[in-house]
Amino acid sequence: MKKGVLLLAVVIVISLFSCKDNNSEIAKDILKDDASTIVVDSPRKLTGVTETDETSNTNNVLTGFIGELKDVNFGESYASCFSQLRIPNNVFVKDVDKVTIDSVCFDFKVKLKSSLYDSLTYEKGKLNRKIKIFSLKKDISNIKRSSELDDSFYDKADAVGESIIDLRKLDTISYRMRYSDKSKNKTFTYKGYARIKLTNEYGKYLLSGNETDYTSQKAFLKKFFGLVISSEESADDVDGLFALYANASILTVHYRQTNSEGKQDTLFSPFMVNSNSMIINKFNHVHTATVKDAITNQSSEKLYVEGGGGLKAILKFPEDYLNSLYFSKENEKQSTNIINKAQIEIPVVYPDGVDVRLSHIPIHMVLLGYNTKNEIVPLIDYLTSKSFFDGELDEKNMVYRFNIARLIQQVIRYKKDDFQELYKIDLSKGLMLVPDNRRISPSRVMLDGKNINLKVTYTKL
Repeated sequence: MKKGVLLLAVVIVISLFSCKDNNSEIAKDILKDDASTIVVDSPRKLTGVTETDETSNTNNVLTGFIGELKDVNFGESYASCFSQLRIPNNVFVKDVDKVTIDSVCFDFKVKLKSSLYDSLTYEKGKLNRKIKIFSLKKDISNIKRSSELDDSFYDKADAVGESIIDLRKLDTISYRMRYSDKSKNKTFTYKGYARIKLTNEYGKYLLSGNETDYTSQKAFLKKFFGLVISSEESADDVDGLFALYANASILTVHYRQTNSEGKQDTLFSPFMVNSNSMIINKFNHVHTATVKDAITNQSSEKLYVEGGGGLKAILKFPEDYLNSLYFSKENEKQSTNIINKAQIEIPVVYPDGVDVRLSHIPIHMVLLGYNTKNEIVPLIDYLTSKSFFDGELDEKNMVYRFNIARLIQQVIRYKKDDFQELYKIDLSKGLMLVPDNRRISPSRVMLDGKNINLKVTYTKL
């Protein structure tokens, strides 16, 4: 065994000495000063335009927004929420005609936008909002986009409930969940709730199904489609945008029914809004003349981005620069470069003195690409690492940054057609910029379209 180890050691030593000269030459080539150079490329200006965001999908969300948001730069946005109801257990009631409805209450958790907590805001106007609730007349289970929801889904002249609520004075709500096993009955208490009283007729309607209608969620939703919750436009200039949370909202029908002994039982039936409910945010944006002109004239000076199916910005690389990046025989050596950093910087345009925490500026944005079929696709860097991709607002410098080093690295390695085929993205169509939370919030921001820069640092081998 020792002889074998000794022989192996001798072979290794002889091999090292026999390769000494060659290895020295290789090392010399690697380490010499001009073997590689770090290059900081000149910033490349990207251009952009504002477009309406018809791609935004605001259905099947966990947060429903209700109310209004007023902005001197963008205009006004109104939000209503379409939501299914769910049955936690069998709520079939026999002889519903003999039932006496005492009350029907819809309780939902309220979370105000941060600007509403500013004490100065209260001086601008009241925070009272008139909330109206309507009964859905059609199934919303298969709705793909909120634009499909028209007036035929409910009767705007026939509200099943309405209340004026003060968004500063919210209730503590308690209710007792009834289980088939009485030993499991439990009381739940929630803070920060708004309660709206619905008509007794609607309560009786919810109990009017036959036994089959309550045997499963699927059967229930075939007959009882759900609710539309909306807020009437107010005269004051205070934002009144608030949220309805899945898993934190309940409609309860309180009623009395005569039992077999001739006595009246006081009962209730709960109908839940939970994570299995289809919730769709329906936003209506009324933009200012300035925003409309920016869209119509394809102005690139200021870009407007707005969630909730509002507005998106399309950013484009200079055509000559983009074509020069793709692999070709003329720039074959470029394909060996190592992209150390490639960052897009997008400055925010906002009046001085505005506290971003009290505004509706999105804290996080996302860049998306298009494929040759105009379908939206994520960028390579986003798929690799969301945290590295960035897109978070730098509040100190009021700028968004996106790291796309991996994307540029692949661009220089492939011909244009090969890159598009392999990564399913056509950069000539531009990149779409939208708020990360665009499905659930009409957050918005103005951007400096004249100073969007791509900064690239690479190692030239």
